Amino acid sequence: MAGVSRSEHEEFQKVLSIMGDETTCPVCLEEFQEPKCLPSCAHNVCERCLQNMVRRNSIRISCPQCREESFLPPLGVSAFPTNHLLLRLIDNTPARKEKKAVTEALRFCKERVEAAEKAVKDMEDCYDKATEQSQAMICEINTMADNIIQFINDKRKILLSQLDDFMTENYDTDSLRKQREDMIDLFQKARSSIQQANEILSGDDIEKILKFGDVLEEQLKEISSTLDTRTLEARKLSSQAEIYYNHFQVLELDEKCVEMLGTLTMSVTKYIHAGASAGLIDYGTCGEVTKTIETEFFTFAFAVSSVSGEIAALDEEERHVHVFSSQLDYLTSFRIRYGDLWDITFSKDEEIIVVNRECNRLLHYDKEGTFIKKYVKAPNDSVKFTRISTDGSGRLLVTSSPRDCCDEPEDEVQSCILVYSPDRRFLFSFGKDKLACPQDVVYHQGKFFVTDGDLECIMVFDSNGKFLLDFGNRDLLDPVGITADVINNVILVCDCSGNSIVAFKPDGEMISRIETAEEPAHVVLSACGASLVVCFNKSLFFQILSHKKNEQTA
Repeated sequence: MAGVSRSEHEEFQKVLSIMGDETTCPVCLEEFQEPKCLPSCAHNVCERCLQNMVRRNSIRISCPQCREESFLPPLGVSAFPTNHLLLRLIDNTPARKEKKAVTEALRFCKERVEAAEKAVKDMEDCYDKATEQSQAMICEINTMADNIIQFINDKRKILLSQLDDFMTENYDTDSLRKQREDMIDLFQKARSSIQQANEILSGDDIEKILKFGDVLEEQLKEISSTLDTRTLEARKLSSQAEIYYNHFQVLELDEKCVEMLGTLTMSVTKYIHAGASAGLIDYGTCGEVTKTIETEFFTFAFAVSSVSGEIAALDEEERHVHVFSSQLDYLTSFRIRYGDLWDITFSKDEEIIVVNRECNRLLHYDKEGTFIKKYVKAPNDSVKFTRISTDGSGRLLVTSSPRDCCDEPEDEVQSCILVYSPDRRFLFSFGKDKLACPQDVVYHQGKFFVTDGDLECIMVFDSNGKFLLDFGNRDLLDPVGITADVINNVILVCDCSGNSIVAFKPDGEMISRIETAEEPAHVVLSACGASLVVCFNKSLFFQILSHKKNEQTA
């Protein structure tokens, strides 16, 4: 301290020490918060600490310093007199503001260090998990390919063996060779005798005819007889073979090989950084309404673009789509001419896709409202397109649900989830024997999380659609919309009848319940991932929910 002697400095430190003792609660050992003075001994204790010390049905309270007992006022410990002199002393304590500022900065820094350490650990865990999955898939693909190759080689041996057995059984190679050689010798003798006979007959030499005629006649008859015998033997060895090789054409074979070897389903959810506060949602304190966006329409459903952060809101009654910026500034709107519109999402190409439940179609539009001719075919007549979402790889996840089916009996509608590739090819469906009334679906960390209104829970399936587990039975009344906070690894569920948004870990453990004033229908994360955007049933507004920590650290 400039201009202060050593002795003055020591005296100053003694004063600070004495003041520190006087401004510290004897129970929590922290700086007094609303100090209350006990009337029997005049010692001071924080109001909160006194409340924790009061026993049920007790009329006295013992001083934590001297054990002197004081009678509790009828209104409780809050009625004890507040020590305003002590409060002024605390406010005027030297360096108190500086100490508080440093303490707050220290707490803030520690939180950021912990967040950074967690981010690094999550990054390493994600890489390790992806590497582990990749290596496992390499082994599985190689094993499957080796098995197919072995199967093909075994099949080739069987086919070649069948062909060899057929030839051995029906064709005696040695007999055929000997028969052929004998027939060639006989042909030469026959040709020689025929030539000799022709020469004699053509020369009109009666003397030669008389001399050699009988011999030639005998030779020709003998050769003819031998030829008849050899011909019969040759015909016995002449089995007419019909051998056909039935196989796929080259293009078909390629497709069949792909089917045999299998296909890969791969997706990765990218973290879009849009600000320093991204991903810092504290679900223990989240729930404060930081902004209300009033509208002139009822938002039936909405979706956020993973690319631009823009939000598309569906007005089902007027058949309008309204587009907002990532900062929730109104941009544009367009009208859809016909249909019973139920849900909306963004494709990976930033196209807006709307579910038309009336004709079981997915309507594609650009953000200016221009219709794009793309068709998504239902795999069968029993599915009813109801909800839609998009996963990290761009696949379309379509919910088929019997809820509110006016044009056909509910028992004829198949409850399931349909998965389409980004180019709209049907891949597979799942949940037919597990789901009752699916509402919405999200894909997170290799699993499908499905809200089911009738079962009042979340149904979890693996990447191939195999049922794994369910959770939330005791925590949810009417689960509707669902989304995933990939940064914090949290599943968010709109509990419509419960007027709340419930946060779960992926294993089903409930983290917190965020109470809402109205019935929440859909929830999405803002572009920066630091707050929630919620729309409500039959409400002319939607809201941004955040928490105080974000406001302090923004």
